[in-house]
Amino acid sequence: MDHLSESEIREILRVFARRLTAAKTDALLVEEVTVDGGRNRIDMLYFGDSTIGVEIKSASDDLSRLPAQAASFDQYFEFLILVADVKQVARATKILPSWWGIFEVSKHDGRTRLLKIRDPERNPNARSEYLLELLWKSELLSLLEQIHEAESAERLAKKDLRQELISKAEDDQLRKWSIDAILNREDWRGIRLPKAS
Repeated sequence: MDHLSESEIREILRVFARRLTAAKTDALLVEEVTVDGGRNRIDMLYFGDSTIGVEIKSASDDLSRLPAQAASFDQYFEFLILVADVKQVARATKILPSWWGIFEVSKHDGRTRLLKIRDPERNPNARSEYLLELLWKSELLSLLEQIHEAESAERLAKKDLRQELISKAEDDQLRKWSIDAILNREDWRGIRLPKAS
């Protein structure tokens, strides 16, 4: 059995993400997104009718940071998935909360296999206010304008703009605003995944 590099696993997931989009909504797959004030970086994010964070662990990765990464990512995303080399799966399963989905990736005789070990469940810790951290200042200001609260807001720092929005909207509204803002970006990196026609 051969082990796959992280870049090989990423390529498999790009193909897999395109299959996910027999979806009802447009979606976007973005790689390498920092969260938690830059302290952690998740390997892949899927924005569509839900938010899905994907962390990759190849055979050569050290899992010592995984508990801290999981605690960080749990604040942000509705669903979380680990895609790991067969060598890492048993240990990772003991580390991760039960709502994380786990997929095992392996290569036998030149054929790659992605095997579902555990289905992801809705993350009970995700809070939409954290998604606001992923928005640009211009997007935060635009959201405040939509609710007629943008007067003199341009001078505010991003964290203060986020607090304004949190004080004015419910969790579901914050989530929708954040996903819509990200999907409407015209000049952001990522793979556009149009909805099935």
